Amino acid sequence: MAHHGCWFSVLVCLALVGVATGTVLLLITHEAITTDKCMLPINATFITCQSYLRPWHLKALFTPTCYCQVLYVDCARDGPGTNATVFHDAFNTFFSTYPSTYTNMIAIGNCPMHAPLRVPQALARFTQLWFFVLDSASLGDDDPLLNWTEFPKLLLTTYCDRGRGLRQRIRRLTLRNQCWTQLSRTLERLPPLLASLTLTGIDLAAPWPDWVATSWTNISELHVVDCKLPILPPPLLSLADLTTLDVTANLISTLPSIEETVTMINQATTWPALTTLGLGGNRLRTVPETILALPNLQSVTLALNSLVYCPPAPRQLLLYTLDGNPCCSSANPSCKTSCAPLCDATKEASPVCYSFCNTTTCRVRSTLQCFGN
Repeated sequence: MAHHGCWFSVLVCLALVGVATGTVLLLITHEAITTDKCMLPINATFITCQSYLRPWHLKALFTPTCYCQVLYVDCARDGPGTNATVFHDAFNTFFSTYPSTYTNMIAIGNCPMHAPLRVPQALARFTQLWFFVLDSASLGDDDPLLNWTEFPKLLLTTYCDRGRGLRQRIRRLTLRNQCWTQLSRTLERLPPLLASLTLTGIDLAAPWPDWVATSWTNISELHVVDCKLPILPPPLLSLADLTTLDVTANLISTLPSIEETVTMINQATTWPALTTLGLGGNRLRTVPETILALPNLQSVTLALNSLVYCPPAPRQLLLYTLDGNPCCSSANPSCKTSCAPLCDATKEASPVCYSFCNTTTCRVRSTLQCFGN
């Protein structure tokens, strides 16, 4: 009988220990889950955490510390009169000391980065970044950016001024409305995963450097839109892996023929993989037949040029636009393809809001809400 009483006491003790342990774990977990703010170690309203997390390991349970996954810096929060140096001193210190292991996105807006100020080099600590946005930074030709090769996981990087907007595609770099007067040397070393590059609203009329031909070999999709290009930059002719080339809304008046191009760059073929060619909104009067005869071409936009002769498509293409050219007539189906000359079917159906499609007719036809319809 005494033997059974001993076992009963042991079972009761084990049950009490189990209940006590379970209660403690529940209280710790409840505290970790119900804390709804991630307090950053800085007393500044212009640095905020938009999304936070707590790593699920024992240390996090007993010490309910959270880490910011999405950091946002907005220098306009404290008013336009605040000294920019004050901002830089504050977030340079912050980025130099804040734990970087769990941060996957950093967005910086309205913070001047023009010399003598600069993009915080301490950002190089955040090697787990997937997304980086720098908006309205007033960058000049010689202002240094980051060394993108230090971010092996970087998928999307956006630099823009005068108006906001992300064009989110994997492995894309977008630079908008910068104060450059030539192609910046910061683009000579690109992120290792980068496949798509967009430059828009930047004065890139100056001759392009030769390093483009060797540094951009991984680029398959290139958009150089509204950049005042007087000619098609010769280094682009060497990019054999291009599948998309969009030079819409520039000042290009002539194109080299493929024969001339092959001679110029000393290679067997030019753009053998190119499927999409955007030439709309330029000053072209003629288009070499060899350009239209590229072997894999599926989409060509020639709208809003100065073509005196409307060349027929050499074969059946998925998209071929001639809208707004002097050579156009109502009998030519390629002359009336869209709601606005540069708003072709691809742009009209895209989830991205293109300024070319911001017309009354396009807004009526569009199912998108980006232009207030």
